[in-house]
Amino acid sequence: MKKKKVKNPLRKRILRELCAEWKKYLMVGLFLILSIGFVSGMYVANGSMLISAKEAVTANLREDGHFELNKKADKEMLEAVATGKKADVRQYYLDKAKKELNKKFKKEFDAELAKQLPEGVDVTSVPDYDDLYSDAYDEAWEKVEKEIKDEYKDAEEKYELDDPDFKAVKVNVYENFYRNEDEDYNADDTVDGTIRVYKKTDDINLADVLEGRLPGTDREIAIDRMHADNVGAKVGDTIRVSGREFEIVGLISYANYYTLHEKSTDLMFDALKFDVAMVTDEGFDRLDKTVHYVYAWRYEDSYADEKEEKTFSDNFMRALITQSVVFDRELTDYIPAYANPAITFATEDMGSDEVMGGVILNVLIVIIAFIFAVTISNTITKESSAIDLPSGLSANGISEDCFKADETLSMLCLKKEQVYKPFSSFCGKVTVIPIGIDISFTKGVFTLTPPELRERLPVRPFDSNKGTFGKAAIIAGSKNMPGAAIIAAKGAVSSGAGLVCVMYPDVCREIICSAVPECIHEPLLTDGNGMIDALEAETVANKTEKYGAVAFGCGLGTGNSGAVLLETLLRTYRGTLIIDADGINILAKHIDLLKNASCTVLLTPHPGEMSRLTGKTISEINADREHTAAEFAQKHNVYVLLKGANTVAASPSGEVFINTSGSTALSRGGSGDLLTGIATALKANVSSRVRKKAIDALMLAAFLHGRAGEIAGKRFTPYAATVQHITDCLPEAFLQLFEGQ
Repeated sequence: MKKKKVKNPLRKRILRELCAEWKKYLMVGLFLILSIGFVSGMYVANGSMLISAKEAVTANLREDGHFELNKKADKEMLEAVATGKKADVRQYYLDKAKKELNKKFKKEFDAELAKQLPEGVDVTSVPDYDDLYSDAYDEAWEKVEKEIKDEYKDAEEKYELDDPDFKAVKVNVYENFYRNEDEDYNADDTVDGTIRVYKKTDDINLADVLEGRLPGTDREIAIDRMHADNVGAKVGDTIRVSGREFEIVGLISYANYYTLHEKSTDLMFDALKFDVAMVTDEGFDRLDKTVHYVYAWRYEDSYADEKEEKTFSDNFMRALITQSVVFDRELTDYIPAYANPAITFATEDMGSDEVMGGVILNVLIVIIAFIFAVTISNTITKESSAIDLPSGLSANGISEDCFKADETLSMLCLKKEQVYKPFSSFCGKVTVIPIGIDISFTKGVFTLTPPELRERLPVRPFDSNKGTFGKAAIIAGSKNMPGAAIIAAKGAVSSGAGLVCVMYPDVCREIICSAVPECIHEPLLTDGNGMIDALEAETVANKTEKYGAVAFGCGLGTGNSGAVLLETLLRTYRGTLIIDADGINILAKHIDLLKNASCTVLLTPHPGEMSRLTGKTISEINADREHTAAEFAQKHNVYVLLKGANTVAASPSGEVFINTSGSTALSRGGSGDLLTGIATALKANVSSRVRKKAIDALMLAAFLHGRAGEIAGKRFTPYAATVQHITDCLPEAFLQLFEGQ
């Protein structure tokens, strides 16, 4: 029997959707058609203007760039510049120096030698005079050569004068001199602005005559049409240029817009206070303001694109610099056309209009397509959901046909695949469904939601006092790292502990006391390395007996004194010992100390410290963070909080949890010290079930620490947020957790 082909059920569903919402889709379609018509018209108009602008470049002989010298170039220099070849600057300086040395050395040598002879003795009568002179001359010349070599080397590096890819670029160079004069456009003896006056030329940067004609006598002038419109000037009027009268015979527009910019860096015209004009050579000579010796150039060979144009310009500039030096001219300005915003802004503006039109069209199409897609997709998939994990998603990877759920119902608790990227993007909204089983009786990798973490927060009854909420001790800091003790103490103070004691080397007393006045301070003897002295080991053991949780290691240093202190605490202390930073580095060298530990041990390593504890590489650790943490916790009967993106907490009984909060704002020195202080305070609290379950304290600390980092990152940006900012955001993190966020 022939199997009947199954039809796609979505076809009827989509058709039904279109029929039911035809008015909406008709309006969307009409809007799209009108938008395409508008943008298409803009494309046509914009393209026409670009073509006209490009044609004007050739027709009006627009420059490929210009440069200005401090004084007029002679014919020989212009011919040398036109070749595009570099001059031998080094030889020029050597010849110049040789000439100067020959001119003055003998006189200076004879004068210096005469000082060493009796008065009246002729220096030339000194035996071996010629040899002495020759040796001194050679020594002076060698010194001059070295100085020139060093100076040339600096210039060579600065301007890449010896670029192996240099190729001479031939150009045609044209005078384009101008004067900046005072303009009085209404002849009222008041200076109204500046007028830049150019000589009439037929070789470069030609002007379009928009009304009237070009000047023919020394008393005629043509001015910019835009300026004339703005100030009310017209053909036939008389204007004064630095006190000299000229008749306006034409209104013009130059092909190179830079003539309308008083400075080449200006991005906007000032067609009211700044004017551009053209006069005859004789009219130019009537004026007396400083002449700007500007030379425009055009390349003999055409370039293929802007990249090649830039290469032409770079090579020509290197050649021009060297020619300016050997002809004793100072190059005061150099700007190629492609880098001159005054020239390029018009075409770039038109080009950006074209791009913007395309962007608008594409955005509209995308928006409308998105509306279609979302509407239909929502209609089809609004009932789509998954239980625990969408089909095709597993810890081993994502299959090609993985189902992307709108919502996932997670039994018991969050799973790591619902938290880690990119797996979580396939789960949609995740809702945890309690099934009456305590997570503590299960094995596996889980994540606690904010409401679940809120249940684990220490209870603060009304009839309580500071003793109700536990006593925490921080053993941290050294001469070079007092800040670690301060940060950890602030974390503990801000996380609910009733009393916080800080133990540190007495050399740090002033800075730590002033930073955390809320704490009890126990300054201890300092050893030669700036650490707590090993002689204080028993004192520390006695003082920590009354504290429910003790943090050890932040900024402590890794010397022998630290090892003695850690060994004593592990042997004598009966509470919970949180070991971090240098404490972990010390423990990595004496891992056997954990075998006889009399206290509950919590470790808070980052991957580097975990590498030292386990002997694994950081890559191996990050490849399977959950297994690494759980394996170490069970092997050594300790609790582990492996820090990093999605921090992992593991207990000796096999429980593994993944933290869901965090921000790159936490990726900075001192952040781990803050986390240690938070965990110590939460574990010290005697009124809560947290005291009974160290894993809960670690998970709470990791979540609050991460959430404070998120808040600080949003408020100050992850770049600028400091550990102090993160500490200041801890209260808001607690508030959000109370609200179940």
